Amino acid sequence: MFTLVAALQAELQPILQKEKILSRITLSSGMLFVTSRLHVLRLGLGRQRAVQSLNAYLAEFDPAFLLHIGFAGQLSAKPLPPCAVFVVDAVHSPHASQALTLPYLPEFGYLPKATLLTVDAPVKREDEKSQWRAQFKADLVDMETFDLAALCREKNLPLFVLKSVTDRADETTEREFKQHYRHCAVKLAEVVENVLQKGTSWRNIKR
Repeated sequence: MFTLVAALQAELQPILQKEKILSRITLSSGMLFVTSRLHVLRLGLGRQRAVQSLNAYLAEFDPAFLLHIGFAGQLSAKPLPPCAVFVVDAVHSPHASQALTLPYLPEFGYLPKATLLTVDAPVKREDEKSQWRAQFKADLVDMETFDLAALCREKNLPLFVLKSVTDRADETTEREFKQHYRHCAVKLAEVVENVLQKGTSWRNIKR
């Protein structure tokens, strides 16, 4: 089964709109949407909710891998195009001494790679953004991925991560997020649909 996970309903909405939903299952703070092609798991916002929902899912199901998609703010000093989609190859956390490296599917080879930082709250100030960038040299920032990656590593479960840039992680964050998030979700959905229709490598993943 192809298992897709994201924190927010908005990140999954373009995908859910195209799927025939067979059932909905509440899992901790999250919701599992079962379709004929895939499992779509909304985790809930933040590190704690995300891990609780994923643990609840893994207690009931045994996926071969997970694809985590979602929105991210920009930490990189180099301007990034709004809604650009990146493959995350490493993720940092202020709560951990080392970054976690992440695998990626061959089907993502055309996408640029990025490093990600997971923090406890949205970054909405330029000074805070500069401090995180100086400390971790990450390109993007979110609120869930490191903890999901740590859980998946513990369970020997491959986790692939795609992020789309919604905002600049500064004083303009709320305005930019509202402006871009729908289009970012569509861009993520396009990548996922391409993998579902044309990809073959994920079909051969065995744990």
